[in-house]
Amino acid sequence: MQKLTKSRDRACPCLPGYSKNTSVAATLRLRSLKPAATISRPNQTAFNITFTTVVKMFLLLFSFQSFSSAYTFHGCALAPNSNQGWVVTSDTALTFHSSDGGINWVEQFIPTRREFYDVFFIDSLSGWIASEIAIIWYTSDGGLNWHWQSLGLSHYATRVFFLDSLYGWAANWDGIVIRTTDGGDEWLQVIIYWLPIDTVDFYGVSFIDNLKGWMCAGRYPEINYIGDTIFKKGQGFIVHSENGGDSWVLQKRDTIYDFFDVKFKDSLEGWVVGGNDSTMEACVFHTLDGGLSWNLRTLPQGSKILHSLELIDDNKLWAVGRNGTIIHSSDGGNSWITQISGIDTTLYDVDFADSLRGLIAGDGVVLYTQDGGNTWFQANVVGMESPTIRRPDFQITAYPNPFSKKIAIRFMPNVLSNELKIYDVTGKFVNSFSTNPQSLIPDHCFVWDGCDNAGNEVRPGVYFAIFDKFGFNSDNSYKQKLQLVKVK
Repeated sequence: MQKLTKSRDRACPCLPGYSKNTSVAATLRLRSLKPAATISRPNQTAFNITFTTVVKMFLLLFSFQSFSSAYTFHGCALAPNSNQGWVVTSDTALTFHSSDGGINWVEQFIPTRREFYDVFFIDSLSGWIASEIAIIWYTSDGGLNWHWQSLGLSHYATRVFFLDSLYGWAANWDGIVIRTTDGGDEWLQVIIYWLPIDTVDFYGVSFIDNLKGWMCAGRYPEINYIGDTIFKKGQGFIVHSENGGDSWVLQKRDTIYDFFDVKFKDSLEGWVVGGNDSTMEACVFHTLDGGLSWNLRTLPQGSKILHSLELIDDNKLWAVGRNGTIIHSSDGGNSWITQISGIDTTLYDVDFADSLRGLIAGDGVVLYTQDGGNTWFQANVVGMESPTIRRPDFQITAYPNPFSKKIAIRFMPNVLSNELKIYDVTGKFVNSFSTNPQSLIPDHCFVWDGCDNAGNEVRPGVYFAIFDKFGFNSDNSYKQKLQLVKVK
């Protein structure tokens, strides 16, 4: 199931104390959610994650969720050659979908409050989301339904990339990459042991085929336990794999800059972007020899730390970052021009469907273009300015919770006619019920018998009751999530 190969050469002139040779992780495989997940480790007996453990774990992960007035849009994706787009938030774990190239958006439900960091679609149906504790969410129907494929392989999965419907990789904190060769049914964890994993967080990943790929790393400054700021100097790393991500070699170590995204167009030419934590200065490095050497490019004055890079048509590049920085190049990155954004917040991600249609996700803002970036407009994201919120005078309770056969859900005060929907932890729809006033008599209560919409009793586990667009008049809109736990 897995193999473990540690490097024996610890003399690397580029990285004192660590080898430039590769180290393969305890290749930890994790399949998509099943009633009981089995994880195998080398030379160890396989162990089962029991259902009780899973329930306890999700009790810690999920609770009521309210919605803030300004979302942090951390990832965006446009399906190739289409108007279908998605953005995800890192502060409220929300997903929004657009069918008109980014002009208007509606929310898509995923049953979690774990932060989302990136989203990637290979077409208008198949997509993945990278999130906290390396949960990878997958949809095969354009986001109508989501289920998770991996869990707990790292602290954070920061970037996800798929070459096609089978081969995919996710960059993670702590010197970890996870990869799949079957569309995510099984994910393999690779730890690059020769890196100082306590200071290396991967933020970018790019593969040109199922073998050759690159990742880049940086590290944000932190305050340690005595109040000193650490990681102020550059923590930039660029690593390369020739075998699909099983093993990696170091190509560049930088002590001035951190690196946050990387793109390659073929086996020779590539780019990496990032910046200097102390001065906020942006950087773009360019290679023409597959990463053996990297050249720093001159950027427009005032460009701040860059977080994301997009390559279009081999020579057109877009990069976004701090303080609303948007820069672009039409000559393969040799020269760059500033695009005035009118935004002063951090921009985290940029993606294009083709040479004309593009998206940018940032702190409190989503931008779109339909003319190749000549003009950018602010999107109409539902709830961004007037979000659905949980009213302090509206309470929803459930008893008994956990429950075995039936659970009473009580609304105080009463609600208008609407619908209650129940989902399991993978995002699969379970059942729905009318919540009009007549159905809640007496005592504003509704009783769920623990069955799905086919009348079958559901398995023990964690479920979510979602209440949307309810209020005291038709002008009000509220949203709440209630966690329900079914036991045997």
